[in-house]
Amino acid sequence: MLAHLSLLLWGFTPLILWAVYKDKPGYGFTRRACARAFNFTMTVMIAELSVIAFSLLSFLVLMGITAGSRDAAAVAAVVFMIGLIAVLGIVTVMLILALIFPIMGAIRANRGEEYRYPLPHIKILDEDG
Repeated sequence: MLAHLSLLLWGFTPLILWAVYKDKPGYGFTRRACARAFNFTMTVMIAELSVIAFSLLSFLVLMGITAGSRDAAAVAAVVFMIGLIAVLGIVTVMLILALIFPIMGAIRANRGEEYRYPLPHIKILDEDG
């Protein structure tokens, strides 16, 4: 349960817990929950950083294209605002899902049930071992 809830703090707690319990017999449930929580956290962090980097790069390209032209600058400002609204929408949805799924995982783990995050994610740690 702690591994899932630690995602709300964007920490590496699931990785630490996984490292502590990975070789201990009888802790397979904890090890799997920690691996899934860590993998989901890293996927969300990578996705958010990618969206932010792409947005920044797009902004810089727009600024370079419009340098010196008033008409192009006005069009670029509109395009930038539309892009900014889209990016903020994407990041907001990602953050909401990053809040909801760990809470669902913690509730299931507290009941003793396995929880798999419903979105595809990068498998950094082995989730089934």
